[in-house]
Amino acid sequence: MLRIASVIYGSKIAGPGVRTLIHFQGCLGMPCAKVCFNKHTHDIKNGYLRNPTAFADEVAELTPSKAYTLSGGEPFQQRGSALLNFLIRLKRHHEADSIICFTGYDVKQF
Repeated sequence: MLRIASVIYGSKIAGPGVRTLIHFQGCLGMPCAKVCFNKHTHDIKNGYLRNPTAFADEVAELTPSKAYTLSGGEPFQQRGSALLNFLIRLKRHHEADSIICFTGYDVKQF
């Protein structure tokens, strides 16, 4: 399951063009937490749970563009393979023009 804080369709501030902005809920132990401007997305107890495939279906149907931004909380702290399953399903709906992910992880950590 994914823990979601909010979804904003038609955002113009989270990357180039008009995008769907998905704020994930939950962020634990990141060094950037002290300067984060989305602190309300840190508590893992908040937000709402969504099935990854059902959520991808909904987002793909409602999005005004094929551009997505993932933010947080920390998207890569979602449980298990939920984030990967969400992205695979989203990609099956259509070829996304752009997917951006804001993360506190360094590329070397992957």
